[in-house]
Amino acid sequence: MKKNILLFILGLTMISVSFSCSKDNEDAIPPKPVTGVTVTPDYGALIFQWKNPTDKDLYYVDIAFIDSKGKQRSVKSSSYADSTTIDGFANNKTYSFKMTAYDRIGNASTPVAVSAAPKVPVYILMLDSIKITPDFGGARIGWTNNTGKPFNINVSYKDNSGALANSFFSSVAGANTVFISGLDNTKRDFILTTSDNKSNTSAPQTISLVPLKETKISKAGWSILDFDSQEPVDHPNGGDPSFLIDDDLNTYWSTAWSNTQPGYPHHITVNMGQPVTVSRIVLATRQNDIRGATKVQFLGSTDGVNWTDFGTFPFQQINAGQSFRISSNPKVQYIRVVAVEGSNFFTFFAELDVYGQQ
Repeated sequence: MKKNILLFILGLTMISVSFSCSKDNEDAIPPKPVTGVTVTPDYGALIFQWKNPTDKDLYYVDIAFIDSKGKQRSVKSSSYADSTTIDGFANNKTYSFKMTAYDRIGNASTPVAVSAAPKVPVYILMLDSIKITPDFGGARIGWTNNTGKPFNINVSYKDNSGALANSFFSSVAGANTVFISGLDNTKRDFILTTSDNKSNTSAPQTISLVPLKETKISKAGWSILDFDSQEPVDHPNGGDPSFLIDDDLNTYWSTAWSNTQPGYPHHITVNMGQPVTVSRIVLATRQNDIRGATKVQFLGSTDGVNWTDFGTFPFQQINAGQSFRISSNPKVQYIRVVAVEGSNFFTFFAELDVYGQQ
């Protein structure tokens, strides 16, 4: 017991001596200033690089400046770093910076003064390149972001009831197209603003336009061009391909399952009789049956020979028709539905509807 107490006291003594020696090593001499400072402009940002002083007790380097909102800011980098990026500038004006090295007891070096201007922030740079144009039941918003930097888009407008609505989009690299939908074809104002992730926001721009009128295309004159298989002995409401376009959700086309068992993919092609501008396709599965397709693909053609792929989409086993936006608004006469995969080897669809302009 006495031996343990002696060891404890000895340990405290050693810690005290070590701390005293550490304090003795600290002095009132400030660290030398940073050297070799370079500043590279980026979109709404500045990239700082420098060489740290060789003082052993260097703690951090502080970069102080007044930001674009008039607020004093301070960015600190540890002694292990020799570069940092400062972003969030709301413009491309020239800013003044003071870079100061600090040691562990707060001694400060002589500040190094630096002036630099960032590139125009992306949220401002991209504002004029964003195009808002009429689309079926709303508006199409398109832009191309080649900067590699993110920004945000907000569009305010009044919905069909006159209430204020907002649509918010985050930009990603490359070409982007998004849609505002669910609007009737009456003239309205769309107020566009852009912003960054530092709460900098552009001045609003107002675009007035009339959404295109979207209608359900009449099935008069429609016919089935082809299909991969059908079930000839299904019950009276199922099997026949023509049931896909008879405006009756209680009937359905079914691929073969009894005498033969062809697997995925399955397809069926509809001839609408004349060219139609397609905004969206609505497809419903067999009612109250969850054994059908889980992924579908749509293709379009003007001649029934050459095909354009409109995309592949997940498909749910629910009774309601599922709507698929065809963003290119193509003008075609033929629509092909491909069941890409499903839970069984067979598939079935109850109804196909097409929306757009005839």
